[in-house]
Amino acid sequence: MKNLIVYSTRKGTSEKLAKMLADKLPGETKLANIKENPSVKGYDNVILGGAVLAGEIKNGMRKFAVSNLSELKNCQVALFCCCLSVDEIDQRLLH
Repeated sequence: MKNLIVYSTRKGTSEKLAKMLADKLPGETKLANIKENPSVKGYDNVILGGAVLAGEIKNGMRKFAVSNLSELKNCQVALFCCCLSVDEIDQRLLH
C-alpha cells in the first residue's frame, strides 16, 4: 500500500501532525509539503491536511485538491486540519 500525505504549514503544526500520521500508517508513506506540488498519481491513499483559519483551509490546499481532482478520484482520500498551534493554545489559555 502506498500512502501520500500532503500538508500545508505555516508554523510547523501540520507538518508535525503529518509526521505522526506517517508513523502510524502501514505500507510506504511519503510526506510532501504542498509547496513541492507533489503528484498524487500512483498512490492508494492520499491524506491532505493544513490549517483552518476563519473557517477555511489555507495555503493553497483547496487549489491543490481541485487541480488534482481527477487523480484523487482514483484513490482513498482523507483530510486532517489544525486550528491552533500548541503555543497559540497556551497563550489563549493564559489570557
